[in-house]
Amino acid sequence: MKYFKASRSFYGSLGSVRRNDKILLTDPRLADKDKVVKELVKSGLLVPASSDGEPASPATPRAAKTKPQA
Repeated sequence: MKYFKASRSFYGSLGSVRRNDKILLTDPRLADKDKVVKELVKSGLLVPASSDGEPASPATPRAAKTKPQA
């Protein structure tokens, strides 16, 4: 079963979605919202994943937080 995984918590046309929530393709929140889902995937809020737990695309690395040197 394929699904989307939320990379961050957000609130929008899909309602309240928490970080790491799995949203199945059969979820009623996704009905007739192809454009919204494409925009969320493009922005990185939703990541396509498969049932084996691995993301369908590699995750984008985030910059490491470093302490300013005094």
